[in-house]
Order: sequence, then structure tokens, then C-alpha cells
Amino acid sequence: FTRKTNFYKNKGFAQQAAEEQASQWVARPGCSEHNLALAADIVSKNWYSSHSDLTGEFADTPEFQWLYANCAQYGFILRYPEGKAQVTGVEYEPWHYRYVGQTAAREIMAQNTTLEEYLEHL
Repeated sequence: FTRKTNFYKNKGFAQQAAEEQASQWVARPGCSEHNLALAADIVSKNWYSSHSDLTGEFADTPEFQWLYANCAQYGFILRYPEGKAQVTGVEYEPWHYRYVGQTAAREIMAQNTTLEEYLEHL
């Protein structure tokens, strides 16, 4: 979070604005689904041989296509889908998968919705 905040500060953002921008991409310390052991960032075996960080380009890979098509059968969802930042509060992350159980995962992925939208209708 600090690294991303500093990135925005170096672009001329004030501290608070830099933190707000950073929070669109990185969870504040202690607030990540990763800290709760509910989520994992999944990329291909060779991703870092040609990339220095996680980027939206992962969505253009065959590995993403397979993950997206098959994650629900293992109880996972694409946590931050494209075009849903206004709902989730986080920009599109094609590498971020969260465990919700098979039933919920199948419903969420079949409806092309988010965890927030799914929970809202329970």
C-alpha cells in the first residue's frame, strides 16, 4: 500500500489523494482478503518472466480464460470483475480469485455479478 501511495505522490497527488488512489488497487495493511486466507492472486507459471507486476494484460492469456471458465467448480470467483469498480471499490483484477464455496461461486459466476451484489440479494 505504501509503495502504491508513493507512486501517486510522485505523480503529484497529496497524501490523502494518493492513499485514495492507491486503495483502488491495493488493500490497506491488514484489510486484504489475502490476510484472511480467502483469496489468492493466480497467474501463469511464466507470468513474471515477461512482467514485473500484476497487470490487466493477464486477461489476454489462455490461463486467465481457463481460470475464468473453471474457477466456480472449485468454489472460487473472479473477485474484481471488469466494469464493477463502482460496486466493489477495487479496479479490475483478472488475477484475484476469492473462495466462496461451490454453490455461491456457481451462482455468482453464472450471473456475471460480484460478491457484493450476490450478498445484497440473500
